[in-house]
Amino acid sequence: MYNSDNYAKAMADFLPEVTELSDMDDGGVKLAFNLMLYLGEHVHGDFYMCIKMSGFGGSERPYKELDEVMLGLVERRKDEATENGAPEATSLPTVPHRWTEADADVGVFKTGRPNKQQRNQIVRQREEWTKERSKKARERREITKDWVGNALLELTDQRDFLADYGLDGYFIKSIARLEELKSTTNGP
Repeated sequence: MYNSDNYAKAMADFLPEVTELSDMDDGGVKLAFNLMLYLGEHVHGDFYMCIKMSGFGGSERPYKELDEVMLGLVERRKDEATENGAPEATSLPTVPHRWTEADADVGVFKTGRPNKQQRNQIVRQREEWTKERSKKARERREITKDWVGNALLELTDQRDFLADYGLDGYFIKSIARLEELKSTTNGP
């Protein structure tokens, strides 16, 4: 059975490609940074379908590996951002909130819970919602000038979501560093 441990290991398997991407000229660090945020979205299984997807503690090592690479990218991105500031987009895409069952539109549950047809509709709606959320997050991270605030928002949201399922260690050092950078850009 696949669970969050397997997903975390699979995302960590992409780290050599992330490193290669970051070493490219002209924007490689930004692309690698955004790829890490995308990988961070996918470090877990589908907890909605089964709570057993949260794993057995095998995600700690991959989380540390991902965090170390992300921390390096944060530092490199910071250095590049101070050299050349990009203009802020006029409007940033709004990223939908994390899907909940209250967002499902399948009619009234006659027995107090969804029947098989409604459950299938919920799963399809949730998949579409999640894809759209991921798409909007990607669009936002590609055009925002406040990359620190945006990354911090994404990473803390994901960290808090995973903590609710007993998964700790998600980008600890990177989040701490982004918080430091955010506080220095906003002032005391």
